[in-house]
Amino acid sequence: MDRGTPPAELIAQAVEPAKGADVPIVFAGPPGRYGSEGFDRENIRMPVGHLRLIGAVADASPNTAVVPLCGAPVECPDLVRAIRYMSLPGQVDGPGLLHILRHPDGAQTGADACWPSRFRTSESGKPLPLQQAAPGKH
Repeated sequence: MDRGTPPAELIAQAVEPAKGADVPIVFAGPPGRYGSEGFDRENIRMPVGHLRLIGAVADASPNTAVVPLCGAPVECPDLVRAIRYMSLPGQVDGPGLLHILRHPDGAQTGADACWPSRFRTSESGKPLPLQQAAPGKH
């Protein structure tokens, strides 16, 4: 499911309960082969299949929230009402998410980082101007 279209039955399994939920929460993030400490990522995009799943749940409920589970920033376009990054929480994912949801302003969570919705709109995504070295200085 990390690249193409997720199977329709998996989308349906997520969409049906989302229709009646106050705040459906989608956990998503790139699989390990997208990035690691041992190699660089090609981009910071969320896998297409994950975006399709998120979009389908968001279409079913306007109050959808996404929790990216990943070790580094990912693009998560404005498909949902809330995005709460958890990094790679390991065994504390349940209690950690509960803590984050109880403190939506981030004041008690230390959640003071933000990411652009698209890499190209961030400062890092803009081309750097070439600087000419002064003659004789390298």
